[in-house]
Amino acid sequence: MDELTPVLQRFSIEVVEASRLVSRDIIAFCMSAVIQPLLSRLEAFDVRFKCYAPMPTETNFEALKVSAGNEFELLVVLEHLAAIKTFNDLAETNPSLACYGQVLVQECSGLSLDDLCTANTAGQHKVLSAAKVREHFAQTVAKAATITAFQDATVQVRFKDPYTQVKIVRFHDTYFVQLVPAIYFHNMWPYCANAWGQEDATTSWLTPEVTSHCRHMGFFAVPQKCPYSQEETLWRISFQRAEKYLLSYSFIDSPQGVMKQVDRVLRMLRTSDADAFRPLSAYHLTTAVLHAWREWPDPCSWTAARLGERLLAVLCWLVHALEQRELRHFFVPSCNLLAHYTPQQCLEAAARLRDIHNEFCLAPEQSIRLQC
Repeated sequence: MDELTPVLQRFSIEVVEASRLVSRDIIAFCMSAVIQPLLSRLEAFDVRFKCYAPMPTETNFEALKVSAGNEFELLVVLEHLAAIKTFNDLAETNPSLACYGQVLVQECSGLSLDDLCTANTAGQHKVLSAAKVREHFAQTVAKAATITAFQDATVQVRFKDPYTQVKIVRFHDTYFVQLVPAIYFHNMWPYCANAWGQEDATTSWLTPEVTSHCRHMGFFAVPQKCPYSQEETLWRISFQRAEKYLLSYSFIDSPQGVMKQVDRVLRMLRTSDADAFRPLSAYHLTTAVLHAWREWPDPCSWTAARLGERLLAVLCWLVHALEQRELRHFFVPSCNLLAHYTPQQCLEAAARLRDIHNEFCLAPEQSIRLQC
């Protein structure tokens, strides 16, 4: 374990951080040359899809996630739909649909939503159809692309349900940006996550102030497909802002900084060998890191000197989760993120991650995965 930490620290600097610098340049080009001009045109074709301009941060863009070296995902917050909705959290009546709900809309002067809605069973509100929004949004983006001049890039828009995929070709390089329309519920907290933070509110990391700030951030409703239902009106709850906030840090050697290092190393390992981690997504890995904090809440457990120990612990935790086919959502413990995968998929993934864990324990210097 003592041998692993210096290997990981070198890997973090020479591979992870180097890759992030390259990604940062790619993101800057894709956003400034393609995505921002494209999104600014949506309103001309459909005023309902007017969106907030993506805001740049010190290292990235808010609401953007890196899926791989050349693949990115961007939440596109729909501005005009933000003021005409309420959220019906279905976990209140159907626990199996934790993390999903319906967006209920009221009539808004000058904004027709009939073609995007279905009537709910009570008939009191119209329900915004996630499936219809996904499809109409993709059509609008494709139309906008036909009248937008892109500098130094060839752009193709495809609807790969549930995503609107923007393919960007620049010279010999190809990048993919998945656009996800979203509705932002600011300063609102869903029923399914009501208990979150209460059991941890006295710890040094998740203080009452931090918990309150996360709740104030609210959540996004995104029109992702639900693996447990064919209902087309279901929207998935996303806590992306709160998750990024919890893993933010002021300096790399802080507990949150070490947590972020573990998260980035795991993501890089998955990017380098997706088959070894399948069916785990980058989101599953981040969720495991957040849960690891609950297992080891003492800040002394997250020092730079214990980086190797924490990475091995998270890998071990993931192996156990896969063997049990149970990975609880960090904010919504009633939502099992592995429930829709087969036992065989999970057991095979557990065996592969156990091999990686053992490889890092026995001979980290010789591990091909950690070569710089």
